Amino acid sequence: PTITGGGSIHADGGTASGNYNQSGGGGGRIALHATAGSNFGSLVTTAFGGALGTHSGGAGTVYLATGITASNSGTLIIDNNGTVGQGSTLINGVWVTDTEAGNVIIRNGANLKFGDPVAPTPPGSPYLAVYNNWINTANQTMPKGEVRFLGAGSNTIQSAQPFWDLLIEGSGVWTTSTSLHTSHDLLVEGGILRTERDVATPITVDGQLTIRQGGILLVRRSATTGIGAGQTITVGGALIQGVLSANGEGFEHYTGPGRGTYGRGATHGGLGAYAYIEDFGHTYGSMTAPTSLGSGGGTPWGTVGGAGGGAITLTTSGTVTVTVTGRISADGTVSTDDEGETSGAGGSIAITAGTLAGNGIIRANGGIEAVNGIWHQPGGGGRVSLNGVTTDTFTGTLQADGGIGSGIYGGSYLGTKAYAGTIYLNAAKRAHLEIGGSGNLAHLRLGTDDANDYTFGDVIVHSGGVLEVDGHVNRNGFAQGFGGAATLNVATLTVDSGGYLQADGLGFTFWDGFGSGRYAVGGSYGGQAGATDPNDTYGSITDPRFLGSNASNSSGGFGGGALIVVASGAVAIDGIVSANGLDSMTEGGGGGSGGTVNITAATISGLGEIRANGGTASGNYNQSAGGGGRIALHATNGTSFGAVATHAFGGVLDGHSGGAGSIYLRTSSQSPTGGTLILDNNGITAQGSTLLNGVWVTDTSVGDAIIRNSAKLTFGDPVAPTPPGDPSLTVAGNFTNTGDIAMASGEIIFSGSANQAIDLGTSATLASIQVEKSDGVASFTRGFTATTFTISSGDTVRVAANATIFAHTFQVNGTSGATVSLDSIGSSGTWSLIVPTGGVQSVAYVAVAHSDASSGIEIIATDHGTDLGGNTNWLFSGTSTPNEPPSFTRGPNITVLEDTSPNVYAAWASNISAGPAAESSQTVHFLVMEIPPLLMPPPPSIFSGTPTIDAAGTLRFTLSPNANGTGALQITAQDNGGTAYGGTDRSGSVMLIITVTAVNDAPSFTAGANQSVAEDAGPQSVNGWASVISAGPADESSQTVSFTVTNNNSSLFSTAPAISDLGVLTYTSAADANGIATITVTAVDSGGTANGGLDTSAAQTFTITITAVNDAPTLTAISDPSPILEDSGSQAIPLTGISAG
Repeated sequence: PTITGGGSIHADGGTASGNYNQSGGGGGRIALHATAGSNFGSLVTTAFGGALGTHSGGAGTVYLATGITASNSGTLIIDNNGTVGQGSTLINGVWVTDTEAGNVIIRNGANLKFGDPVAPTPPGSPYLAVYNNWINTANQTMPKGEVRFLGAGSNTIQSAQPFWDLLIEGSGVWTTSTSLHTSHDLLVEGGILRTERDVATPITVDGQLTIRQGGILLVRRSATTGIGAGQTITVGGALIQGVLSANGEGFEHYTGPGRGTYGRGATHGGLGAYAYIEDFGHTYGSMTAPTSLGSGGGTPWGTVGGAGGGAITLTTSGTVTVTVTGRISADGTVSTDDEGETSGAGGSIAITAGTLAGNGIIRANGGIEAVNGIWHQPGGGGRVSLNGVTTDTFTGTLQADGGIGSGIYGGSYLGTKAYAGTIYLNAAKRAHLEIGGSGNLAHLRLGTDDANDYTFGDVIVHSGGVLEVDGHVNRNGFAQGFGGAATLNVATLTVDSGGYLQADGLGFTFWDGFGSGRYAVGGSYGGQAGATDPNDTYGSITDPRFLGSNASNSSGGFGGGALIVVASGAVAIDGIVSANGLDSMTEGGGGGSGGTVNITAATISGLGEIRANGGTASGNYNQSAGGGGRIALHATNGTSFGAVATHAFGGVLDGHSGGAGSIYLRTSSQSPTGGTLILDNNGITAQGSTLLNGVWVTDTSVGDAIIRNSAKLTFGDPVAPTPPGDPSLTVAGNFTNTGDIAMASGEIIFSGSANQAIDLGTSATLASIQVEKSDGVASFTRGFTATTFTISSGDTVRVAANATIFAHTFQVNGTSGATVSLDSIGSSGTWSLIVPTGGVQSVAYVAVAHSDASSGIEIIATDHGTDLGGNTNWLFSGTSTPNEPPSFTRGPNITVLEDTSPNVYAAWASNISAGPAAESSQTVHFLVMEIPPLLMPPPPSIFSGTPTIDAAGTLRFTLSPNANGTGALQITAQDNGGTAYGGTDRSGSVMLIITVTAVNDAPSFTAGANQSVAEDAGPQSVNGWASVISAGPADESSQTVSFTVTNNNSSLFSTAPAISDLGVLTYTSAADANGIATITVTAVDSGGTANGGLDTSAAQTFTITITAVNDAPTLTAISDPSPILEDSGSQAIPLTGISAG
């Protein structure tokens, strides 16, 4: 049962002597089985080989087992006492039996050898089964044979020399504390084989690496400095039926270059969800040969953020095959906390092989948002590269996706998604990529990092295939939040019928994007959301590149992504190309806006469809649908787009539909700004519109413009708090409006050299219509109403007969040698021009025919105007004289006291003149503008409202209460003579200085309650009796305040009532006094009474009542009487000092 002692047990080989190539003998065998013992005391056991230099014998075996009798539980020790010789410990598979142990220790010069037996027998099958640890610090020689790890629990493999065949089986975990090398095959049948963490422990398999279903090879990180590093696996071939994993083996909680934090997922190849912070919102690592670790999620205060994925470099030599029917993964892991912890980013996978085959999974995905909550954001995708693969026949799942939100698992916060990392294909696939169809990947999502684009030869998306490009919210800078995506540079692109090239919902998520709205409001991009207060539109009309915006909250639809394709050859679209915004996920969220489809190619043709539509919404919370996105097609060598349909419709929701996005189509015959702009909302009358805001919407110069099918073009200031925009649309071709136009501001400019047919539709008043052509004729086929209608020098304008142009301001800016021509179309029929009473006109160098202006004011064409006949209510009479400026004499600067209002100064401006006598009928008014001092921040104005000067020159102003100091007014006279022909309608400006002298305001306080104390109560102190003590307005806050206190019954007090500057009331009643005193209190500040100031508050009174208390009666002490004799009878003793009190 037990074996103990302090002695030794030896089975050593003997040595030899002489010169005849003698050799030492091999060691023997020792086996100790202590079935009831736990150790062997201090016994020494040796089975050394006989020592004889290089001819020393090999070590024998020592087997020690305690506690149980199973043959696989003990420890096998092979020890040669430090002697290295020719002899070895041979396991030959025939004559050596019972080759299994719990632990194996090889040390001190021993050499474990696996090989055939020496005796002439059939070759053996040597193996050694190990159920726990393998520690080899000496040597092993394995020209054949197998070491089998079969046990359970956590174990270590430490080997200085290569194995031949290595088998991992059972349920245990074996950690390689050193590099691991097999000269033949490595088979992971079951259990887990893993590399050491934070140490470089590469695995080399000269033969075949096989991981069976149920087996796991876990690749752990080797370093965390910089961008980190994983491990390299070099094989002679590989069959992955189980799992080759580096999940969660990257940067840990809140570490790494792209670490996550509260409300922001971790970043690596793709951005984590909500990763907008510039310090950590950058991708990192190599796209072509990734070895970097994924960053960890988490928060500064937490500990359980998701870890990033590790890095696997799988390399083969020559033309061998890697087959994956199981999984190779380097995923980030999830947070398990509910306090804002976030998930890790995907890691790296790089594969080099002659052939990559199989239908399994290769992925480096970000960790999902497994905890339901608005700030638990998933991690971004990692990086996968197949650049080292010669032949790629893999048809399984290839991913570097960002994690998704917890709502997919039934949580209440749905709207979150991280962004995909990069996938870099091998050279052959980059030259010719097919998605869908037999023998190809069915689905591929390409992510976008900070800088890299994708370059391919021919790309074909077959029926059933899906090729996606994910977005990057910081791709176009951090300042605005427009986002973008990688460009697909291709030779040709073919999307077959039933095939999809898409970025649906791959734009902004989770309340984000420049056009994201408030609660329940859809996203805006090319068109605005269908709400009363949508956010801004943004982006380029002719070259859009931005992401669509998310709807307003965590259940709103994601914005469409961006598909940017540049093809040197043809693009054929018979399937679907789309960047749609998504519908809201639940009630309460709005629809996402459409994204971007931007294709430049030699030719673009097909029977398919291109979409960038907004998403819709559901519920009863005033949700709105998202606006349409933006589409731009540039055919650099084509003259049409075949039968390809283009749709950028707003999302549909009764009463709250989104506005149409923009479609721009340019063929080879058109300049970059000469294409056709189409606004089309599919017949849906929407609350949303296509807004031109003059700031965030750019490249608004086009060739033709078409507004149709209930689309609505609006011009106005941006929603964002920026300076007002100057929105404009410049059209060089034809203009057709069968939809609607609303212009609060801005201008439509008709330019270019081509003849133009212009139909502005039946819209309400347009802000400004301008003709600024270099040549050609601008023909208005329908009348219109505009605030301003301007025609530039040398232009030719024609108006349809019987059409009416109504303009509050009408300007014809012809010049000498460049006269403007006005007539009806075909010089047939009469057109009407109405400038209403009070309108403004300025007409020079014009030749007019067939114009009836009789319904408005007379049109003065006296500056080189030519009457070509058929005109009514026009005046042609020569050359006009420019208006002269008005003038006046200013009054003096003014000084007033504070709080004196209103102030009226009659005839402050005198000698008021509109100009020469010929202009005496003109009226003059004054422009008064306050000039703030050059201080930051500027002080408040001394004026309440803006000062005015009337036509008689009377100055009026009202001061702000308690204001003092200096105010400066810039005063200019303006007449109504206008500025036509170079005239001037304003005088020079003068500066009026108004000085307001400070006047002290009376102090104030709040009096406390009446007081009552008992007679003889002693000194009294009442804290805060006087409260809210103020020296006056804020500009008198530096003054001090004291109190004056009087009373009408001073006999009541031995110490008269007084109040400190802090409002503390003190007094002491006189001895035996009682009654009532009225106390009068005033506050006095240190501001003085200069200029009529007041330094004393109004008096306030209160009473102090001393309540009478009954005193004890008095009696003078009685002295002892003189002694008297017994029986002296009654005696009288006098009493004195008798009093009632």
